[in-house]
Amino acid sequence: MYTRFYLKPDGTARYLQGDERSHYGIATTILGSVGDTEEAYAAMWNMGWIRVAESPDTVLAEIYRDGRAVPVSEITPAQRSWLEDKKYLDKKSVEYNSANFQSTREGMENSGDYARCLVDDLLR
Repeated sequence: MYTRFYLKPDGTARYLQGDERSHYGIATTILGSVGDTEEAYAAMWNMGWIRVAESPDTVLAEIYRDGRAVPVSEITPAQRSWLEDKKYLDKKSVEYNSANFQSTREGMENSGDYARCLVDDLLR
Protein backbone atom coordinates (compact mmCIF):
# COMPACT_ATOMS: atom_id res chain seq x y z
CA MET A 1 0.00 0.00 0.00
CA TYR A 2 1.36 3.39 -1.01
CA THR A 3 0.89 6.70 0.72
CA ARG A 4 0.33 9.31 -1.98
CA PHE A 5 1.44 12.92 -1.67
CA TYR A 6 3.29 15.74 -3.38
CA LEU A 7 6.74 16.97 -2.41
CA LYS A 8 6.79 20.76 -2.64
CA PRO A 9 9.84 22.74 -3.81
CA ASP A 10 10.66 23.63 -0.18
CA GLY A 11 10.97 19.91 0.63
CA THR A 12 7.76 19.63 2.64
CA ALA A 13 5.15 17.01 1.86
CA ARG A 14 1.54 17.82 1.01
CA TYR A 15 -0.43 14.77 2.15
CA LEU A 16 -4.03 13.85 1.42
CA GLN A 17 -6.53 15.90 3.40
CA GLY A 18 -10.28 15.68 3.93
CA ASP A 19 -12.04 13.97 1.03
CA GLU A 20 -8.92 13.75 -1.14
CA ARG A 21 -8.15 10.15 -2.09
CA SER A 22 -5.44 10.58 -4.71
CA HIS A 23 -2.85 12.84 -6.28
CA TYR A 24 -5.66 14.13 -8.50
CA GLY A 25 -7.63 15.03 -5.36
CA ILE A 26 -4.72 17.06 -4.00
CA ALA A 27 -4.34 18.81 -7.36
CA THR A 28 -8.00 19.80 -7.55
CA THR A 29 -7.86 21.16 -4.00
CA ILE A 30 -4.75 23.22 -4.76
CA LEU A 31 -5.66 24.32 -8.28
CA GLY A 32 -9.45 24.17 -8.43
CA SER A 33 -10.94 22.83 -11.66
CA VAL A 34 -8.07 21.49 -13.76
CA GLY A 35 -9.57 18.92 -16.14
CA ASP A 36 -8.44 15.31 -16.26
CA THR A 37 -5.61 13.64 -14.34
CA GLU A 38 -3.03 14.35 -17.04
CA GLU A 39 -3.79 18.08 -16.94
CA ALA A 40 -3.79 18.07 -13.14
CA TYR A 41 -0.40 16.34 -12.92
CA ALA A 42 1.10 18.69 -15.52
CA ALA A 43 -0.14 21.75 -13.62
CA MET A 44 1.34 20.47 -10.34
CA TRP A 45 4.65 19.58 -12.00
CA ASN A 46 4.80 23.06 -13.58
CA MET A 47 4.67 24.46 -10.03
CA GLY A 48 7.68 22.27 -9.18
CA TRP A 49 5.74 19.74 -7.08
CA ILE A 50 7.03 16.14 -7.28
CA ARG A 51 4.42 13.38 -7.27
CA VAL A 52 5.35 10.75 -4.65
CA ALA A 53 4.07 7.33 -3.64
CA GLU A 54 5.74 5.84 -0.56
CA SER A 55 5.51 2.35 0.90
CA PRO A 56 7.35 0.96 3.93
CA ASP A 57 10.35 0.06 1.76
CA THR A 58 10.03 2.08 -1.47
CA VAL A 59 9.69 5.68 -2.62
CA LEU A 60 8.50 6.39 -6.15
CA ALA A 61 8.88 10.03 -7.20
CA GLU A 62 8.27 11.72 -10.53
CA ILE A 63 8.18 15.12 -12.15
CA TYR A 64 7.81 15.91 -15.84
CA ARG A 65 7.85 19.20 -17.68
CA ASP A 66 7.04 19.84 -21.34
CA GLY A 67 6.68 16.11 -21.97
CA ARG A 68 10.09 15.16 -20.61
CA ALA A 69 11.35 13.76 -17.36
CA VAL A 70 12.98 16.45 -15.20
CA PRO A 71 16.51 15.35 -14.28
CA VAL A 72 17.25 15.07 -10.57
CA SER A 73 19.87 17.78 -11.07
CA GLU A 74 17.03 20.23 -11.84
CA ILE A 75 14.91 19.67 -8.73
CA THR A 76 15.39 21.92 -5.72
CA PRO A 77 18.11 21.18 -3.18
CA ALA A 78 15.39 20.62 -0.56
CA GLN A 79 13.64 18.02 -2.72
CA ARG A 80 16.92 16.28 -3.50
CA SER A 81 17.81 16.23 0.20
CA TRP A 82 14.41 14.68 0.99
CA LEU A 83 15.04 11.89 -1.55
CA GLU A 84 18.58 11.34 -0.25
CA ASP A 85 17.29 11.09 3.33
CA LYS A 86 14.77 8.44 2.28
CA LYS A 87 17.55 6.43 0.63
CA TYR A 88 20.41 6.83 3.08
CA LEU A 89 18.69 7.42 6.43
CA ASP A 90 15.47 5.45 5.99
CA LYS A 91 17.17 2.77 3.82
CA LYS A 92 14.35 2.79 1.26
CA SER A 93 14.61 1.98 -2.41
CA VAL A 94 14.15 5.33 -4.16
CA GLU A 95 13.09 5.42 -7.80
CA TYR A 96 12.91 8.74 -9.59
CA ASN A 97 10.90 9.08 -12.82
CA SER A 98 10.50 5.32 -12.93
CA ALA A 99 8.14 3.35 -15.13
CA ASN A 100 7.13 1.58 -11.90
CA PHE A 101 5.06 4.64 -11.04
CA GLN A 102 2.54 3.60 -13.72
CA SER A 103 1.09 1.05 -11.32
CA THR A 104 0.07 3.87 -8.95
CA ARG A 105 -1.41 6.18 -11.58
CA GLU A 106 -4.94 7.43 -11.73
CA GLY A 107 -5.31 7.26 -15.50
CA MET A 108 -2.10 8.68 -16.93
CA GLU A 109 0.60 6.70 -18.75
CA ASN A 110 3.36 9.33 -18.92
CA SER A 111 6.31 7.36 -17.55
CA GLY A 112 8.23 5.04 -19.80
CA ASP A 113 11.33 2.88 -19.67
CA TYR A 114 13.29 5.73 -21.28
CA ALA A 115 12.66 7.82 -18.17
CA ARG A 116 13.67 5.16 -15.65
CA CYS A 117 16.58 6.32 -13.59
CA LEU A 118 17.26 5.12 -10.10
CA VAL A 119 18.30 7.68 -7.54
CA ASP A 120 21.06 5.21 -6.62
CA ASP A 121 22.78 6.14 -9.88
CA LEU A 122 22.03 9.84 -9.75
CA LEU A 123 22.97 10.73 -6.19
CA ARG A 124 26.55 9.52 -6.14
